[in-house]
Amino acid sequence: MLRFCLIGDSHLACLKAGWDETPEPRKSSVSVTYFGAQSQLFEDLRIEGKSLASTSELVKMKMASTSNGKTSIEVEDYDFFIVVGLGFNLRRLVVGPLSRYRTIKYNARRGNTFYVSESCLLESAIGIFKDSLAVRTAQKLKAAGAKRIALVPQPLPSSSILELTEEGKPFRQFQQHADGDEIYRLFYEAGMSLAKSQGLEFIEQPPQTRLDGFFSKPEYSVGSVRLTENLDVPHSSQDFGHMNSRYGAEVWQSLLEGRM
Repeated sequence: MLRFCLIGDSHLACLKAGWDETPEPRKSSVSVTYFGAQSQLFEDLRIEGKSLASTSELVKMKMASTSNGKTSIEVEDYDFFIVVGLGFNLRRLVVGPLSRYRTIKYNARRGNTFYVSESCLLESAIGIFKDSLAVRTAQKLKAAGAKRIALVPQPLPSSSILELTEEGKPFRQFQQHADGDEIYRLFYEAGMSLAKSQGLEFIEQPPQTRLDGFFSKPEYSVGSVRLTENLDVPHSSQDFGHMNSRYGAEVWQSLLEGRM
């Protein structure tokens, strides 16, 4: 029996829902425990011997609601840890370094854009993600004795985000100039390089779910739900950042391949 432990924010919901759509033969030799809460609450997790725990009653309540009552993460109870979301997302590049700096491979150009080398841009991206809550949580798990840890980044936003004036604005110029593939390449290379340096795995978003390089296909965000105990509260129809159970099932397929 392979024992998975998933730790994450609201993006954990699609994986939890997607597990129900995973074929039974694949599930028969796997057990899954979920620890979910608003991302900022995981800042409070502390290393206590071979476990991660919190003194906050709110954190304990949130963790218990998704894990069938567990209020601490006992490292020796699991074989494989998956850290989901927690600030590891492509948007941080789009509104961060790429808002001012590009390499000559980018087509989108503005008057206040400065050109830098590929290695400079990559190191900037790695630095941003190294400080993410996802990586800091993975580091705590390692310190508590976890051996196998993977990062599952926040899903790429649905291409429908372009319909929103403000939320779509950072992506629009890059999409119009067909820079999506180049941005995704930077995101992927930064994730892989950082994970390798930290002794982690980086789980790439399944290619069949992606569109125009740095978007998710719209059909994977329709019908997404909030991370509630019964996964029965839908997101707003204008929420294009969270994905649905179909997306979660695709990620599970990637996670299980080669590990079963």
